[in-house]
Amino acid sequence: MITIIVIDILSYEQKEEEAIRFLPTVPTVKTTTPSTTTTSPTRRLSCIFVGDVYNYDNDISAYDKEKELLSQVSRKIFAVPKLYTQLALWAYGYTNYPTNILSTLNNTAKNQTEFDDLIQKMGYASIAEPISTRKAIEIINEMVEIQLNCLVFLTAQKATDLLPIIDPINKAIETIVAVGLSETQPTSIVPVGGKVVSVPYEFHDAHVGKIVEAITESLRER
Repeated sequence: MITIIVIDILSYEQKEEEAIRFLPTVPTVKTTTPSTTTTSPTRRLSCIFVGDVYNYDNDISAYDKEKELLSQVSRKIFAVPKLYTQLALWAYGYTNYPTNILSTLNNTAKNQTEFDDLIQKMGYASIAEPISTRKAIEIINEMVEIQLNCLVFLTAQKATDLLPIIDPINKAIETIVAVGLSETQPTSIVPVGGKVVSVPYEFHDAHVGKIVEAITESLRER
């Protein structure tokens, strides 16, 4: 006797498909990598400010006013976005500030607190041989360094026609700004391409802004 077994293949395949249809679906897990992109400064400002502790003679109040101006200008500069800033400060005149301008480059400020500390050292001192405006410019023109690209020279001297022009050896100093204190106009000491900003004794925020603009606009042009 022969037994015949018939397998319902079609029914089996249909049942398998139905079983697959009812299998639970596993949600796709997406992995994300945390962004490590940081905004880095696109410009560099390495600037030395030269303070005047000479042309107000022994008027300490006037020098304090100048220090206030320096503080407000630097505060705005440090707030400029995408700008890597380091500021140095040197002073000429009746002061115990180091006579060697290059020594000040070893103590540059990278934030407002550090620069304010430098400003406070720019005090009046009754000394026998103060550095004059002329001598200060000569020292600037003779200094040999390669790290600066900006120089801001403050002066309250009224007659500047006989003074030398600010012309540092380092030609990377493309930004040269002369700030005339007490509304003086030191145009004769500024080289071609340099800028002059005159501010009154009782300056305001707008005057501070003009100095900052003169310093930073050259960076935008590069």
